[in-house]
Amino acid sequence: MATDTANLLFSKRVSYAANGVVSLANEQTILTSDGNKLVVTSHRVRYVEYSRGTSQFTSMMLDAVVSCRITHTSRPWLLALALLALLFAITRPQNDDGVPQIVGYVLAALFVAAYFGTRRQVLEIASAAARINVLVRGMTLEKTTEIVTAIEDARARSLVRTS
Repeated sequence: MATDTANLLFSKRVSYAANGVVSLANEQTILTSDGNKLVVTSHRVRYVEYSRGTSQFTSMMLDAVVSCRITHTSRPWLLALALLALLFAITRPQNDDGVPQIVGYVLAALFVAAYFGTRRQVLEIASAAARINVLVRGMTLEKTTEIVTAIEDARARSLVRTS
């Protein structure tokens, strides 16, 4: 009987938002990522990821968010290697059988592809107890910064409501 009462009370307090997230009282969705992996509401930040047989679910209240960070990594040395391979291909004598030139061009293309394939931009949202790391693909730094600004604005509003 106690379990039935708890379920009844729980069902009265929460409702499901359009994106499938259980809404708290007076909670509004501020932004969602493609596929609802990252959801920012007026009360919290939630992240769900499924990959290679593992899953991760993290939810943190906005008043617990202590920092947001955007990290962009690239490997420019791969472009330097591509340039060296291209110079090797260009400077090969024309009277060769052409194999060294082709190898140089192929290596240059592979190094350029590796450079673009290893570039990463990660949005990290941290609290004292947890971190949400979102691999951001196809977004400019300005667009990712807009997400951070939305989180900061929502956090500021939640702090004003509670004081």
